[in-house]
Amino acid sequence: GNLAESHRFMGKTLAAGPDSQSLDTLIFGAHLAMSMMQPSSANQILEKGDALAKQMAKKSSASSQANLLDYFCLVGEVALSQNEEIAAADALTTALKLAPKHARILALKSRLRLRQGGLEDAEKTLENAMKAMGPAQGADALEVHVSLAMAAIECQAWSPAVYLLNKAIKIAPQEPRPHLEMARTLVLRAEHQYLCDTVHIERHAPGLGSRSEETYQQFETAILAATKTLREIRAALEHPQ
Repeated sequence: GNLAESHRFMGKTLAAGPDSQSLDTLIFGAHLAMSMMQPSSANQILEKGDALAKQMAKKSSASSQANLLDYFCLVGEVALSQNEEIAAADALTTALKLAPKHARILALKSRLRLRQGGLEDAEKTLENAMKAMGPAQGADALEVHVSLAMAAIECQAWSPAVYLLNKAIKIAPQEPRPHLEMARTLVLRAEHQYLCDTVHIERHAPGLGSRSEETYQQFETAILAATKTLREIRAALEHPQ
């Protein structure tokens, strides 16, 4: 959709006060903030729905489960982006009670387990998350692919990470975040290969292709695409028609 228009709408809604801030609206606002790589803003928005979400989780119904899953996954993902592992663990605990085999929840679990020192468990959980991916549509598909890509990046599973981000870019080419995450992934993969070359490690090396001209061009494409979309959004916000 039109991200600039969505940001304008969200700004007016948040300024209007709590009476107009349903959990749906807050989730939407947090997604917008994350799409612009603004986790602090996303966190502030999500905090407004904390009490409501926890109350709804106690008596979750089929109609509210999708929103609750989205909310608690967002809380966990935003927390990890700010290195708040305890907050992420709290969100994961609630999310697991709602849907323990959901791909996005498993991706969050993989990232948290890795940060706790359980590499093997994290890799296995990521594998299970990949297997659990279903035919999600629209925004749900985008969030699932990006969430799993983030787990793959942290596990240094470069091929799945690049695959998932390519899928995310195809789902929402106008979103800045998948492009930026792709650029970051390519840099991290190249750095990993450089380190392996330096200490003469071959077994877990990403491969020489990670430092090829083709990879550089892919990186440049991702940066240019992200820059273009960010400039368009900011221009539309500064000069609304």
